[in-house]
Amino acid sequence: MSRGFGCFGGNNSIAVVIIIIIILLLFLAEDDTCID
Repeated sequence: MSRGFGCFGGNNSIAVVIIIIIILLLFLAEDDTCID
Protein backbone atom coordinates (compact mmCIF):
# COMPACT_ATOMS: atom_id res chain seq x y z
CA MET A 1 0.00 0.00 0.00
CA SER A 2 2.83 2.42 0.82
CA ARG A 3 4.58 1.31 -2.37
CA GLY A 4 2.94 4.02 -4.50
CA PHE A 5 4.25 6.84 -2.32
CA GLY A 6 7.80 5.52 -2.60
CA CYS A 7 7.83 5.07 -6.36
CA PHE A 8 5.32 7.76 -7.32
CA GLY A 9 3.90 5.32 -9.83
CA GLY A 10 0.44 4.54 -11.15
CA ASN A 11 -2.67 6.42 -10.00
CA ASN A 12 -1.00 7.36 -6.73
CA SER A 13 1.21 9.90 -8.53
CA ILE A 14 -1.93 11.70 -9.73
CA ALA A 15 -3.32 11.80 -6.20
CA VAL A 16 -0.01 13.13 -4.84
CA VAL A 17 0.07 15.90 -7.47
CA ILE A 18 -3.52 16.91 -6.63
CA ILE A 19 -2.71 17.02 -2.91
CA ILE A 20 0.39 19.13 -3.55
CA ILE A 21 -1.59 21.56 -5.73
CA ILE A 22 -4.27 21.92 -3.04
CA ILE A 23 -1.61 22.60 -0.39
CA LEU A 24 0.08 25.18 -2.64
CA LEU A 25 -3.27 26.88 -3.31
CA LEU A 26 -3.92 27.09 0.44
CA PHE A 27 -0.48 28.64 1.04
CA LEU A 28 -0.91 31.08 -1.88
CA ALA A 29 -4.35 32.07 -0.63
CA GLU A 30 -2.91 32.90 2.79
CA ASP A 31 0.07 34.74 1.29
CA ASP A 32 -2.24 36.82 -0.92
CA THR A 33 -3.89 38.38 2.13
CA CYS A 34 -0.45 39.35 3.47
CA ILE A 35 0.90 40.75 0.17
CA ASP A 36 -2.14 42.95 -0.46
